[in-house]
Formats: sequence, C-alpha cells, structure tokens
Amino acid sequence: MIGCRWAPRELPARYAAVPAVWCAVLVLLLLPAGASAAEIHRFGAGDQRVEVALHDGLISIYAAKVPADVVLDDLRELGGPTYSSIEPLTRPVTVTMHRATMEAVLRKMLVGYNYALHYRNGRVVHVRVLMPVPGMGYKVPPPVETRSHWLEVETGDGEGG
Repeated sequence: MIGCRWAPRELPARYAAVPAVWCAVLVLLLLPAGASAAEIHRFGAGDQRVEVALHDGLISIYAAKVPADVVLDDLRELGGPTYSSIEPLTRPVTVTMHRATMEAVLRKMLVGYNYALHYRNGRVVHVRVLMPVPGMGYKVPPPVETRSHWLEVETGDGEGG
C-alpha cells in the first residue's frame, strides 16, 4: 500500500481530503501503461467484424453497422447471455463502448425494441426481444469513434490493428 505523508492538520479543514485525492492520482500515474490492456476477441470479417474486450465483468465493444443477431451471438460466445426473438434481429446496430456493463451494451444495441432481460444470481443470462417499438423510426447511427482509436484505447499501446 502506498502511503502519503502530507499531514492534513497543516491544511485548512476544507482541504483535508486533498491528500487522499493526490495519492490516488499519483498511484494512477505510476501504473504501467499496459496494465489496463485487455485481450481483444475478434469475430467476423470486413463489415461484419465485431471486437470485444473483457475487463473484470465489464465489456468494451466495437461493432459498426453489424446485424444485432451477429453481435448477440458473438457476446454469447464469450459467456454473454443467450437470446430469443419473435422476429429476426437483422437490423444493423452500432455499438462503440469502453468498460460498460452488459446491461448498458444491450440497452444501446436494442434501441427501438421492446425486450426483457432475465437475470440469474445478479447476471443477465437471457435476452428476450419481443418486437420493435411501434411507430419508432430507426436510423443506424455512425460510430462515435474510429475502430483504430477504439483499439488504441483498449490495447493501451496504439498497435491494436
């Protein structure tokens, strides 16, 4: 454990928490650059390529204009939930997220659909997609970042390609 020796009694009371904040910043700066890098799991090819990194229960994902059923299948291969749907989930989705919960990824993916999440022991185990929300038009959004930038953030070294 790293200790900071900056006596809070030497500061006015409103700054008493500052030493702890500075210690936390110092620890983060001293971590090795590759400490947050994760293994990138790649699925598909070309326009259908999906990339996923797992971080202690959180997910980073990059999928640009890939059919929803393809993304769900890829997540299932990595231990994600199973899914069922009344109709085919061929509508393309764009999901670019870093260190998000499974619920957040699904919420972003399934915009415009009515769906239910089934949990077991606090974990999403199944997604039941019912149908599109009536009267809600849907346009596939562009990715919020490039694939190369996503990979650079996830690998921590800029050599994710």
